[in-house]
Amino acid sequence: MKFIIRFFAWTVVSLLFVSYSAGYIPPSVSVIFSLAGLGFPYIWITVLILFPILLMTRIKWLAFISLAILGITSPVFMHHFGVQLNHEKNNLPYSIYDFNTFGLRDPDTASDQIKNQKAFHEILNKGHYSLICLQEYPMKGSKHGKFYQQLDEGLHLPYKSLSSYYWDQKFTDYILVTASRYLILDEKIFSYDSLNFAMYSDIKFPEGVIRVYNVHFQSVKLTSERKLLMINRHIDPESAFTQMVYALKKLRTAFHHREKQAKIIAESIRSSPYPVIIAGDFNDTPVSFVYRTLKRGMRDASTSRGFKRTYKYSRFPLQIDYILNSREISTGNFKVINNNLSDHFAISSGFRVDTKNN
Repeated sequence: MKFIIRFFAWTVVSLLFVSYSAGYIPPSVSVIFSLAGLGFPYIWITVLILFPILLMTRIKWLAFISLAILGITSPVFMHHFGVQLNHEKNNLPYSIYDFNTFGLRDPDTASDQIKNQKAFHEILNKGHYSLICLQEYPMKGSKHGKFYQQLDEGLHLPYKSLSSYYWDQKFTDYILVTASRYLILDEKIFSYDSLNFAMYSDIKFPEGVIRVYNVHFQSVKLTSERKLLMINRHIDPESAFTQMVYALKKLRTAFHHREKQAKIIAESIRSSPYPVIIAGDFNDTPVSFVYRTLKRGMRDASTSRGFKRTYKYSRFPLQIDYILNSREISTGNFKVINNNLSDHFAISSGFRVDTKNN
């Protein structure tokens, strides 16, 4: 019995170390670490449960190794699981709202995008946000000009940056939109593999200019494989295995693309003359190489009690949307918002600028 416990403990502790390494080892070196990183919080909890069992069975040396690894990895675990004592902050004059709109289509029902667009703008206007970052926002060409008109006139923030789309085409583009209460001085769109995946907007707040990055990193593009996240009791084992194989192939491709995209944005941030806010859909977890690459030197605004979850269609707590900010910016009053228009939850946070910059 002692041998079985010791073998199992060694296996789980080793897995914890491998999953923790996902933030440090690029997927281009080995995708195994990135895949293991997806299970990090559950492996961490398993090791925590094992610790008293190891003590009771007098395998103390392995218990202390487990405790040491738990201590080393606990800061990363706290990115998944928040213990928030007082999340309300006063004197935060600004607020940011971030949302992957999924084309403003309710995933569970047939949707009228124009009707949803109008209703969505009303929600945003009632929130009185200073800054809004949207991903996968639907935009049609000139023959469907109502989309642009409703965005321009219906969303009551006077300054807007849009990633490029085909004005003269009939089909719908899904674009990035950054809307601001304050003047946008400059903007830049980032492309990878012929697709726009990010943009920044230099916004002149009263305290100075802030560079706001709106990002949508490579999606895994799970379709039928999404059932694996729902713990579907009716799926047969053969179908589950096939979907798992397809999901792993898609994950591998997405990991590689996101690594390159994150490096492009990190390089841009390093050369920014202004404090920075990054908001958007990372499509990756807090233990990932993408998150660690962009989190370096930044703060995470997404504090909450319990496990953090921004992807709606997963029974597992899965955070893939974030608001990060430079240390010159303070945040608080973080919220996760469900508005039934996407497969994501929206997130919002208050913030203030602590130093003046020109």
